[in-house]
Amino acid sequence: MFKRLSCLASLLFLVIGLLSGHTFGQSTPALIDWTGEVAVQTVTGTLGWVFTTNEPIIVTHLGVFDGGGDGLNESHAIGLWRVVDTELVTTTVPSGTAATLEDDYRYVPISGVILDAGQTFVIGAHFTGFQEEIRHPTTSYATDPAITWVEGRNTGFAGGALTVPTIVNPAPGTFAMNFKFVPVPEPSSIAMLVMGGLALLGSVVHRRRHSR
Repeated sequence: MFKRLSCLASLLFLVIGLLSGHTFGQSTPALIDWTGEVAVQTVTGTLGWVFTTNEPIIVTHLGVFDGGGDGLNESHAIGLWRVVDTELVTTTVPSGTAATLEDDYRYVPISGVILDAGQTFVIGAHFTGFQEEIRHPTTSYATDPAITWVEGRNTGFAGGALTVPTIVNPAPGTFAMNFKFVPVPEPSSIAMLVMGGLALLGSVVHRRRHSR
């Protein structure tokens, strides 16, 4: 009986892992390329950008720009909102080199947040006045096909705490933050996994019965 329960529990955990995106390999950055200027600036307030989703995705990491790869001068609160000001998740990217560096961004993992297709969202990071390198893609930029960049945002450089930025930046805005994601699994993939797991469970039960 214990072995049967263990197999069933393993199957359930496997399905949960699939649904959360953890079984689909490496996550993909939303912003994948850019051409422009990197400037060291003293910024106070929340900077961010708006995007729409072209397919359902699961956000797995939030990150802040560290162009020199030499560490962030301060920790940054960072968040994700629906454009109507509904907070989805917030976390903190620590100062220094503690967060993982990938393609000029320092990322921290978050519990997977599902973003439905055809919706509008805002990502933003808070700056408290320390000098940091800021990305100004003045020539061109490219995002993963799963999303479309809409506009840059800020909070008027008025300080305060992390909050959804609502003031539109001059195009194309500032990419001081980024996020990583995985695709939402197709229902057919989940069905195949469940069927395979049930077949495995049935095989184990069958062997146990015939071994008595």
